[in-house]
Amino acid sequence: MEKEKKIVCTSKLEQIASRAKYRLDIIDTDIENYNERMRRDYEYFFRWYADNLYTLHIRKNYYTQLMLTNTGDVEEMRLYLKEKIATFTTELLEGELLKCSNNPMTNIALLVGLKAKQVLRREFADLLKVLES
Repeated sequence: MEKEKKIVCTSKLEQIASRAKYRLDIIDTDIENYNERMRRDYEYFFRWYADNLYTLHIRKNYYTQLMLTNTGDVEEMRLYLKEKIATFTTELLEGELLKCSNNPMTNIALLVGLKAKQVLRREFADLLKVLES
């Protein structure tokens, strides 16, 4: 019975890794596409797509960290996902919307970062459901 449980858990961790790798592959492709647009016409890109590229880089960093955290321990992964979801939730509900900065881009980066964390919170909650199903 214990061996069967371990196989199921490993399968769930494999599902998490597979889904995270799938997301990373899509994010990497999207980053490359945006980089190409940026090389062609930076001014146009900056006005219309810079926030999307920044969001992708934030998501990529969190997914990369998730992949590094997947050491084969189901409980460790569950705790990691719960902690990230709780952190995102707190930042979204209680966090500042503006930094004390004279640089307007710092404030924009903060808002775009919150947008990325909304997406990450939803995606990580879906991954947690895989472990808890």
